[in-house]
Amino acid sequence: MPGERPALIQVVSLQRDGRQEETALRRTYSGALRSLPQGPALAYTETDEQGADTRVLLAAEAEGIRLRREGLCSTDLLLAPGQERASAYETPYGAMELTVRTHEAVWLADGQSARVRLRYDVYVAGELLSQNEIRVACRAKP
Repeated sequence: MPGERPALIQVVSLQRDGRQEETALRRTYSGALRSLPQGPALAYTETDEQGADTRVLLAAEAEGIRLRREGLCSTDLLLAPGQERASAYETPYGAMELTVRTHEAVWLADGQSARVRLRYDVYVAGELLSQNEIRVACRAKP
């Protein structure tokens, strides 16, 4: 793809569920730093413990940062600070309607690297499901 460079992408994900139990993950992926018409993007593939792949796209857009996950379960979130948006979490058993409240969505990039920080809460039927923080550091490979 034109405007795409191989990149090393480190993702730190912190999630606190409604019972305040916290899960932290730190992973490094080979992916791509892309230049799209609407702005920069990062793409990589996660593989879970059962071997299922999920394609992840983080993209800077005029309205905020898009987080798209496509795999066995899929979602497409547009995260903009101070905003609350409806979304869906698609599973093999059907869709779950979500409300996402964004606290922070920051994208810093210089063409060779990018840093992304997202903080958002997810609600289902008005109940807090999780509080999430994702920090991403990306560097184009030489």
